[in-house]
Amino acid sequence: QFIKMDNGIKVIISSDTYQKDVFLSTKYKGWFHENFFDLYPGQCKWIYFLSDDLRLKEIQTIDDLKIKSFNNFIRQEKK
Repeated sequence: QFIKMDNGIKVIISSDTYQKDVFLSTKYKGWFHENFFDLYPGQCKWIYFLSDDLRLKEIQTIDDLKIKSFNNFIRQEKK
């Protein structure tokens, strides 16, 4: 889920399982107010992405946001 703001977007993320070292990225220029954190089961976390990139105002969905964690790398190793 995300909410547009004048100077960026606010994103809420959550997980049913523990996520180690969550890292967010996007193609837009800007910065996340918090990045590289642990997310516990059932925890909801608001992350602010601050940017003056005018293209960001055109976003209707947050499909351009990439979310990875240490768990992604473990699953890849097991394949």
